[in-house]
Amino acid sequence: MPPHHAGTTVRHPALSSAPQAPETLPCAAALDISRALTSLTRSDQELLTLHAWEGLDAPQIAEVLGIAPGTARVRLHRARSRLADALAGTPQTHYGSKATR
Repeated sequence: MPPHHAGTTVRHPALSSAPQAPETLPCAAALDISRALTSLTRSDQELLTLHAWEGLDAPQIAEVLGIAPGTARVRLHRARSRLADALAGTPQTHYGSKATR
């Protein structure tokens, strides 16, 4: 990957397109996951793509995105929570708190 220069955005090759559901899932499950992913923010989609499809762990994600490893862990946790909520059909806000309690 090319070096990161101040003021430029470096994107991992895996982020060049929207995530696609793995082909090993039944069609309905893949469609549910795809819909849930598209309901998330671009940032959440990037984190989940780097982790689930590219197999990167939090320190590697941190390096790709130019953030601290702890920040990557927290953001990945929150992205997973929002994905789980989206799959369950639970309303939510951008920051992951439930819209209705």
